[in-house]
Amino acid sequence: MNFTPDERQLIIEAATRTGYQGPHSPFKLVREWERFVRSLTNGYEFSIYDYDNDLSMRTTLAQIGSTLPQPLEAKLNEALSESDALFFKQTREVRRHPAIDSEAHLYPWLVRVPNTNCSQLMADLNLP
Repeated sequence: MNFTPDERQLIIEAATRTGYQGPHSPFKLVREWERFVRSLTNGYEFSIYDYDNDLSMRTTLAQIGSTLPQPLEAKLNEALSESDALFFKQTREVRRHPAIDSEAHLYPWLVRVPNTNCSQLMADLNLP
């Protein structure tokens, strides 16, 4: 993730504009998303509440990106592309709730669950 100091400042300002007040910088969110995605290799042992919280990192990054100038948004998306590709490889699409399903065109990760080892999550979603 090689952003210039000016780009870093614009991203931080964009995070503020979106109302993001989390404990991590946007750059730490990128690293945390990468860590989360890599962890899915072993499945997911937590509840839907934990999973939704983990997915919210990526939604926050998309919201921040959408307020950036297009070239910088593309650069942020490029920084996320490898993790995103791995996430989509390790997950499958499911029907969740109409309110969540309706946002899938904006945030496609919201309607995906890990391919393996996620019995608690599947039980929470009432899925086989």
